Amino acid sequence: MLSISKDRVYILIHSNRLPALNIGGLKVRHEALADFLKEIEGQVIDFNNPQNHYVLSA
Repeated sequence: MLSISKDRVYILIHSNRLPALNIGGLKVRHEALADFLKEIEGQVIDFNNPQNHYVLSA
């Protein structure tokens, strides 16, 4: 759904940017994903350091 690798999703989860549940493996709720996408809209995330993000200028 995000068009990124599974490793990148794990980076987002482990950096506390994308909430997940650990129930027999990590699961991301649809609502959590929608909230995350709203939060990052218009931003660029450096997946090597997901805490480092910035807003695109127009």
